[in-house]
Amino acid sequence: MRCTGRAAGKTITLVLMMVLILFLIPMLCSPNILAAGPEDFHYVGEVSPGSPNSTGFFILEIEAEPNSVMDASVRDLRIFNKEGRETGYTRLQTKESRESFIPLEIINKGSIQGTDQYSFTLKDIPADGAEITIRLDKPEYLVKAHILGSNDNKKWQEIGVQTLYGINDSNNQFSLRGVEYSFLKFEFAQPKGENLNVFGAGYRNLKKDNLEVEYSSFPILQEENEKTTTLTLDLKYANQNSRTMKLITEEKGFYRRAYLEASNDGRQWRRVTSCYLYRGTERGDESLSLEYPLTQARYLRVTLQNDDNQPVKFSQAQVGLVPVRLLVKDEADNGPFKIFWGNEQMAFPTYDAREVFLQSKIREDSLQILFLKSYSVNSQYKEAKLPLTERFPFLLPLALGLAVLVVGIIQFRSFKKMS
Repeated sequence: MRCTGRAAGKTITLVLMMVLILFLIPMLCSPNILAAGPEDFHYVGEVSPGSPNSTGFFILEIEAEPNSVMDASVRDLRIFNKEGRETGYTRLQTKESRESFIPLEIINKGSIQGTDQYSFTLKDIPADGAEITIRLDKPEYLVKAHILGSNDNKKWQEIGVQTLYGINDSNNQFSLRGVEYSFLKFEFAQPKGENLNVFGAGYRNLKKDNLEVEYSSFPILQEENEKTTTLTLDLKYANQNSRTMKLITEEKGFYRRAYLEASNDGRQWRRVTSCYLYRGTERGDESLSLEYPLTQARYLRVTLQNDDNQPVKFSQAQVGLVPVRLLVKDEADNGPFKIFWGNEQMAFPTYDAREVFLQSKIREDSLQILFLKSYSVNSQYKEAKLPLTERFPFLLPLALGLAVLVVGIIQFRSFKKMS
């Protein structure tokens, strides 16, 4: 009986090892290609340097058409020089539109006695222009503030009117370009039933002119629904990188709560941001722009809440598009370069391009820029065969079931003999 038990134990162990191997084989056979050749990619494009390159690097800017059929992470993109050797690259980080938030000191805040007005003053306003953000102590609000300026906190000069709003943890920003006062005072009437107080304020330096944003105009499909207006934009290509939008209208005197959604197929939408779109009656009191996190999508949709107001007619939209840019090593001026991509099984490559570039102390703005504008289907492409268990998905469950059945039979016979 002991021998029978030991034999059964060995048989069970053998069966379990076979099952384990069956689980490991798909993992080991699943291609996760790191080093690959041109025949492994579905698409190909080519760029050629216009002049000899002495820096050892160039910037590859991928335009909308080829980008539309790329993985958003570009993990499967490979670059080969004219000698057929793989060339290293790194993705250039998209420069964010904002620097760190610098707090401003708030003084003389409180209600104005005998009125429904609330007032506060910001001190030490930067002289070189900035974009300011003011937060009140409620998650959602919309007030119109009168702005006064002073250099001594005694004599005040009226500057204009500015709407302040908060919605879903977003607050509007407005430019102080041209403002040359050390102190700014804000006064607004409390909304009915509200008791708003200033919670915080700060600014960011205006350096938006350095941003890699190209504005393109797109037609708007405007649809009116019950108490809402939807504005849909088709950016023509999938995976378009954008982060700003300007809406164009001739109408005046409106305030609309709005939110932005994005989609690559026009069916499944994801929420991006919320804001107020408005144009007041005073000059300069308007915000018809949306700023949002970098978003990859073909379609953008803005929904405005009209409530019982008449819809606002918009004529077009300008979208700030951000190109995909790669920093490519070119140590021996080995152009033209072929760019290959289109393989879902590819792993992220690991190159030393970023480290070498940082040590070289070469300025990024001194590098030559090559544009990948078009692509074609790679005639050398050979589609990799899927692992056996992926081509025949029933094999693994079947083998597992048989293994369980065998173990059960062995156990049954073993117990029967022991009894």
